[in-house]
Amino acid sequence: MNSLVIRTFTIARTNQKQQGDKQQSTKYHEYARLNNTTSEPTTAMYSELEHILMGGSLVLIMMATLVGNDAVCLAVYRLRKLRTRTNVFIINLSCADIGVAVLCMPFSLVMCLRHGWVLGDVLCKLNGFVNILFCLTSLLTLTAIGGYLARLALAIPK
Repeated sequence: MNSLVIRTFTIARTNQKQQGDKQQSTKYHEYARLNNTTSEPTTAMYSELEHILMGGSLVLIMMATLVGNDAVCLAVYRLRKLRTRTNVFIINLSCADIGVAVLCMPFSLVMCLRHGWVLGDVLCKLNGFVNILFCLTSLLTLTAIGGYLARLALAIPK
């Protein structure tokens, strides 16, 4: 008899919880509808001129990144004496920077000029992944360069 009472109480409690969850969901959607929280903000964070200036800055940075890092890669490719262990790290860093300029900055440019993300959820997640990938590549390359140079400094006899 006691087991039947506990089971009945558990079922009743589960039903109450499910009804409460439905009420919470309904309350949230009603709040969102009344407060218009699903639309874009009514006040812009930056003016149109500021967005254009930021977009132009991004284009200039992308071009400088591509030209500079391509020059580094080309120099190491053409000059045999530059093909050292240290420069392998520098090439890795240049490749990560080129990846940012080619695969990350164009999305930022579109976002800047359109005043928000308009490219969908899949590209948003992909862009986040690629940004983190290249950022970590740069960070770990710089860490490896520091460790390599420290090891070289300790190996030199005084």
